[in-house]
Amino acid sequence: MTVSEDEARRGRRRAVPGPASGSPRAGSGTERLVRTPSGTLNVLDEGAGPAVVLMHGWSYDLHLWDALVPALHALGLRTVRYDHRGHGGSPTTGPYPFDDLVADLAGLVDVLGLE
Repeated sequence: MTVSEDEARRGRRRAVPGPASGSPRAGSGTERLVRTPSGTLNVLDEGAGPAVVLMHGWSYDLHLWDALVPALHALGLRTVRYDHRGHGGSPTTGPYPFDDLVADLAGLVDVLGLE
């Protein structure tokens, strides 16, 4: 798996393989690029326990949730935050039809093995 030249030029994190090559590890606390069937997303997966996926609004990034995450961890929850396409650390792959954004979330849930 490779990271595109554009991502490398902008100093992006390494791409993490999906389940075929080993699932990304939960609770690492490090932003990383995760490949899903619909695209590549910048993900921050922290904590242990039942997972809560936190999505930001348009024009924000995964750090929108920085103040809330410690409280969720104190409740024993795992937090999975990600940048939508073209936001934060996720590559720009526009256009961004709503169906594609839904496919990104479904793919991320599948790749990370969330229920």
